[in-house]
Amino acid sequence: MRKSLLLASALVLSIAAALPLRAAEPDIPFERFRLDNGLTVVVHTDRKAPIVAVNIWYHVGGKDEPADRQEFAHWFEHLMFQGSENYRDEFFKPFEEVGATDQNGTTSQDRTNYFQNVPTTALDRALWMESDRMGHLLGALDQKVIDEQRGVVQNEKRQRENQPYGKVWDRVFEASFPAGHPYHAPDIAAGELLEGATVDEAKDWFRKYYGAANATLVLAGDIDVATAREKAQKYFGHIPPGPPLTRHEVNIAARSDARRDVMYDRVPQPRIVRAWNVPPTTDPQSEILGLFAQVLGGSAASRLDARLVHRDQLADGVSAFNFGMEISGVFGIQVDVKADRDAAAVEKVLDEELARLLADGPTQDELERARTVVRAGFVRGIERIGGFGGKADVLAECQVFHGDPGCFRTALATIDAATPAKVREVARRWLSQGSYTLTVLPYGQLKNTAQSAVDRSLGVPKVDAFPDLAFPALERFTLSNGVPVVLARRPEIPVVQVQALFDAGFASDAGGKLGAAAFAMGMLDEGAGDYDALGFAARAEDLGAAVGAGAALDSSTAFVSALTDQLDPSLELFASMLREPRLAVSEIERVRKQWLAQIAREKTQPNSIAQRLLPPLMYGTSHPYGIPFTGSGTEASIAALTREDLRAHLDAWIRPDNMRLVVVGDTTPEAIKPLLEKHLGGWKAPSVARGAKSVPEVALPASPRVFLIDRPESQQAFILAGHVVPSSKSPRNQEIESAITVLGGMFSARLNMNLREDKNWSYGAYAFSSGAQHQRPMLVFAPVQTDKAVASLGELKREFEEYVTTRPATADEVAKVIANDVRALPGSFETANAVRGAITGILLYDRPDDHVRTLKARIEAQTVDGINAAAKAVIQPSAMTWVVVGDLSKIEQGIRELGLGEVKVLDADGKVLR
Repeated sequence: MRKSLLLASALVLSIAAALPLRAAEPDIPFERFRLDNGLTVVVHTDRKAPIVAVNIWYHVGGKDEPADRQEFAHWFEHLMFQGSENYRDEFFKPFEEVGATDQNGTTSQDRTNYFQNVPTTALDRALWMESDRMGHLLGALDQKVIDEQRGVVQNEKRQRENQPYGKVWDRVFEASFPAGHPYHAPDIAAGELLEGATVDEAKDWFRKYYGAANATLVLAGDIDVATAREKAQKYFGHIPPGPPLTRHEVNIAARSDARRDVMYDRVPQPRIVRAWNVPPTTDPQSEILGLFAQVLGGSAASRLDARLVHRDQLADGVSAFNFGMEISGVFGIQVDVKADRDAAAVEKVLDEELARLLADGPTQDELERARTVVRAGFVRGIERIGGFGGKADVLAECQVFHGDPGCFRTALATIDAATPAKVREVARRWLSQGSYTLTVLPYGQLKNTAQSAVDRSLGVPKVDAFPDLAFPALERFTLSNGVPVVLARRPEIPVVQVQALFDAGFASDAGGKLGAAAFAMGMLDEGAGDYDALGFAARAEDLGAAVGAGAALDSSTAFVSALTDQLDPSLELFASMLREPRLAVSEIERVRKQWLAQIAREKTQPNSIAQRLLPPLMYGTSHPYGIPFTGSGTEASIAALTREDLRAHLDAWIRPDNMRLVVVGDTTPEAIKPLLEKHLGGWKAPSVARGAKSVPEVALPASPRVFLIDRPESQQAFILAGHVVPSSKSPRNQEIESAITVLGGMFSARLNMNLREDKNWSYGAYAFSSGAQHQRPMLVFAPVQTDKAVASLGELKREFEEYVTTRPATADEVAKVIANDVRALPGSFETANAVRGAITGILLYDRPDDHVRTLKARIEAQTVDGINAAAKAVIQPSAMTWVVVGDLSKIEQGIRELGLGEVKVLDADGKVLR
């Protein structure tokens, strides 16, 4: 059962069924014990019938799925019914033989459970079966089984979505919880669900989440504790506990803004669904919100029923509920609008009733009625020992989410103690803002009376004409202090961007403390002139300006994006950042802590580890480019930076005689030059010497080299490799770029088609070259599954070697690259940021002002022979430096046997270990 169906069930069954734990006078006596392997066992004795409910909850659900594996938990639930190592058949058959009832498995956002009621005499069979799949499943998982159940899950989604309103709650969850939240699950087409999911992934999921310590076994019915203890130890005691798990923290994701969507479906009448994110089931407020829901729309006597269904007869049905989950909750209202009524008018009435109840709270009579309804639902539910809402279910939910099988007692007490004032207070806190409203409307009764005017047998329409590139002409002038200015007019919106470009960057750290350039630029907006750090930020916000600074390999930049009518004061703030940075010691220390934390994070992330280590290996540690390409430096260098060091860096590099200004936006030279003169024209260079860089040529290695960094238990190996190629100033730059693109610069390029599309070993494999004023890096990166790391390295090596020998770029590949580059040009400079970036490239790489305007002609002039000649001249497989970050216990030996090159093992700081 898919997780969102539980939510739909709550809607249908009303608040009484949706909150089975939260009101009852009867108790459920229990005893709890834990096996040495961590399995929690809860026992309730009920002798009214000779049956035992066996209910196992695993503390894993949809929120634990990888971002690209939606429905994985649900899929795995299905796999658990396909047999185990010692029973190779459908799980249901042995239970059918003994007359089991209420047998099923379900998956929610937070847990996966398996349950059945069996005759007391069949308890050993039930426990054998459950323990066999908990402890002995891996050998039964194969490609046939996972493919079959993938299809089943896909069809289950199709079946659900084929029902009226079948997509509603998927849409609500996607909209209510932001991207990245464990409950946010973007809608995926049924046929795309779990594509590419492998046997190894299923096994890894099992090993991680299906250990004994992550499970709760509830035995309820004709059984006592002594028998339960003996049988639990017998069948489950040998099962491994599984690894320690990190749990998600409470993340309500409450919003302050109201959001709306409209969905069309093949339904008979409109439906209004409104939802708020509210506290999770573990929060006592969840119980209070359940009472509010009952008063608002939980039964025929509720406010919404009385008004919409009975009095005004605008709706056929209404419901309100509070659905508590582990880290958040959803409070919902649903109204089925009569087919002949206007949904907007009905929603207005809904708003009136909700506002009235929030303002006044429930009456004492309404509250007592709500308590009674919830209590009755609870009592009816626990009449059964098993099944949904039965005693075993209640005990399991309490244990898994609250750590106390008797949590229902606390919930009952909370409900009994609630007052009208308390209910109103909690409801106001969570339901006064932040709603999401989805209106589902029927498709109109439309007919296709027209005949098709398109002959589709002719295929996809051809595109013979493409728009021309439009790039503004560049205008130049110079300030009185010698600062050159390049301006491009973009009057479409009233914004002006000004960028100060300095010949500095990471390369200016050479011979000094690594990271100083980036750190110093990062301090410019941490207080300047009359403003401390917070005051500077507040002033920028007052002006509607964006102000900041940073560094790249060859340059450092500062920028301001200003509203045209606030350009003067915004430039004043910008100039203060350049001319009068405070460099307050307290702010330096605050930023230093953040910086060191960032370096620590970089040294735990495979791609960042590789980016830190590869440049020094390619260029040498004494080379200005032989630095971590993250620009963050090292812990030692950042820890040693002083205020004096930062001041010295700014004096040497961030100065008017080392600055060029780029202006893009809604202005003219006549309008902006006086303002630039006012705020920057009087800036004089300090008396200290201006900084200078010396960037020598680097020889390629005589043979390939391989450097390995251990990251134990890493699920992937991250491959980053490269060597230096000519500067971005090279006259062959365009052909070099195209040659690299054929190999790995597009989705459909050779590397990605090989490792991702053909072999499914990687999410993406690409090659590219970064811009640089001197020899620049050509890099290839590929995060690959660990068990394919060695084979992936072999494939990458083969692709590089064949590209420059037996399998050069084809005419079709070159035509595709040229067409893509040319046709992308018109959209490449849509924004002022893009124009500013292009002008920056013109300045950094000494290009003519018409570089962009003539780019189309240069791209189209390329030939297959020219691109292949560039590839052979530039791409040198025998000079590659390979960095691989992964679990060396699984990949090192294979890489050494591959013969790729000399192999060394480094730590995350680049120290040779072996």
